Amino acid sequence: MLRREFLKASAAAAGAAAVGTSTLWSRLAQGAAAHQPIGLQLFTVMALLEQDFEGTLATVAQIGYKEVETIGAFGRDPRKVRDLLDKYGLVSPSQHLVPGNLYDVFNQFVQHKVSGPQIQKLWQETMAIERIQPIIEEGIARARILGQKYVCLQIIWPEQMASRELMDKFCKGFEYCR
Repeated sequence: MLRREFLKASAAAAGAAAVGTSTLWSRLAQGAAAHQPIGLQLFTVMALLEQDFEGTLATVAQIGYKEVETIGAFGRDPRKVRDLLDKYGLVSPSQHLVPGNLYDVFNQFVQHKVSGPQIQKLWQETMAIERIQPIIEEGIARARILGQKYVCLQIIWPEQMASRELMDKFCKGFEYCR
């Protein structure tokens, strides 16, 4: 979430509370907490993870998060990542599929070392339709180690959906998952 979006949402919540709907917000929050734990997508703290991976996970747990979503294994050995998740009482039900080398590219983007158009080009090359099946296989193997039930493909570019033939090729890459 961008800072601007966070501020808008915060202002909306404060405004709603001021006009007497705080009870509604409270009920919604209680209902959400009763049904589903609130998790953190760790990409939101990538810069901190790069500075101090274990310390950041410890802080995330200390804040009160119980679930986290990973980006692959952050270019690290998934067994070591799992050990740290276990150490701090965190579970990770899901990951964004990222082949090993793409994590470094994504991290460079977060650190503003590559531009939006540059990362789009690199992402499209790395996540080409012909490469989907091995990426999925790698992600599933990593998910088993990390104890994850779900993997998700975070983006598909319009160019990859330009024709029925391309979409059929893309979907064929997922047949492995059955």
